[in-house]
Amino acid sequence: MATTQANSGDEKRWLTRRKYLDDFEYRHAAVATNLDLDFAFQLRALRASRGWTQEELAERAGLKQSSVSRLEARDEFPTKRSIEKLAKAFDIAYVFKFVSFDEFIEHTRSFSMERKQVPPYAAERSDTTE
Repeated sequence: MATTQANSGDEKRWLTRRKYLDDFEYRHAAVATNLDLDFAFQLRALRASRGWTQEELAERAGLKQSSVSRLEARDEFPTKRSIEKLAKAFDIAYVFKFVSFDEFIEHTRSFSMERKQVPPYAAERSDTTE
């Protein structure tokens, strides 16, 4: 019963958000906010999945620990160069793409730590080479 009520509440929240997305200014502000939030969330999730401290990630990426902290706290937006360094440290690829607002809404609905886990290349290869 509690799950049904939670799902109902989530659905109402997303229907309300969809209604607000009819407003041009709100729609683009929501995307900008989500971009900051999604990057910070994914960075923390990736670092945690590796069991690294901010200092360890900074060292592996050639960044300062304070930069990693600011990126995770959304106090600093990443540059293309810092994204490249972080991707290399995690041994993962990064992708930027433009999407429809329907896809954006679906993306933000499925926001979870599990969804943000990305294995390093070596882990992907070990699953397929046996």
